[in-house]
Amino acid sequence: MFSAIPWLAVPIAGCSFLADLDFPGGSGPQPPPGDEDSGNPLWDGAGVDGFDAADAPPVDTGGDTLGDATPNKDATPTGPRYAEEVRADSPVGYWRLGDRSGTPAKDEINANPGAYENGISFGVPGVVSNDTAVRFDGAFGSRVRIGDVFEFSDKSHCTLEVWAKWDGGRGYVIAKKSVIDGKGTGYSLYVSPMVNNQSLWIYSRKLGDVSESVSYAAAASTKFAHVAATFDGTKGRIFFNGSEVKSANFSLSMISTDGTLSFGSNSGGDDAFEGSLDEIAIYDHALSPERIRAHFNAANSK
Repeated sequence: MFSAIPWLAVPIAGCSFLADLDFPGGSGPQPPPGDEDSGNPLWDGAGVDGFDAADAPPVDTGGDTLGDATPNKDATPTGPRYAEEVRADSPVGYWRLGDRSGTPAKDEINANPGAYENGISFGVPGVVSNDTAVRFDGAFGSRVRIGDVFEFSDKSHCTLEVWAKWDGGRGYVIAKKSVIDGKGTGYSLYVSPMVNNQSLWIYSRKLGDVSESVSYAAAASTKFAHVAATFDGTKGRIFFNGSEVKSANFSLSMISTDGTLSFGSNSGGDDAFEGSLDEIAIYDHALSPERIRAHFNAANSK
């Protein structure tokens, strides 16, 4: 999950991003082709937090410490418990993506069902024991189209939460809402390849030529990752597998964006994500670290 916010889960407020990143040990991720928003909105932002030693991914100790890279081994999660934890925090949209075929993509809040469009595989393994996920093939137009909802204008608080299993390649967009203004005004949550077998998760807000982003580098993995991005009016934060990993000061006062919120690609179908998404939730407030951790602990990572 945001006007005024990207970026799963997965928070949110206007966006686009990735400026000139300088990664030690390599040239960094390569710019993808442009999408419909601008010449190359994915890479025309300013102020992206680059990768440094503090960005090193947490080591999986196999226990249940806060910095563990994978879900706790001693948790006893169940499908109903996860959904209950999410609903307890009053999301404004909650798409479990357990649909077995076709349209619509059910919204558990019954407010904004989505439309599955192209390249979607249903019934793939998900993160909770009684539900499934959907897989996107990374081709043009592979997405779930939600519609012109969740503006999060000015400095509205918000959260975007998602479980994502990225299959690598060039795919990028997890969730994005932006207006087609030639600049990509809006918000987004992306993942991008990096050198040294790293993946870069980015939450971004963009207003015209100005953008603000926060990013986190993690080891590439074949498992689902729990990603949440929050905005509390002053800071954008990324939570990865239950822990807050990066934050940045955000100051943009976003305008309303008359654009389509989409999962798996941007509103024009470009910058498509290749992999599985599950349990996407959007909130009109910033979830606390404790509640994000509770959500993480309530799901089975596979």
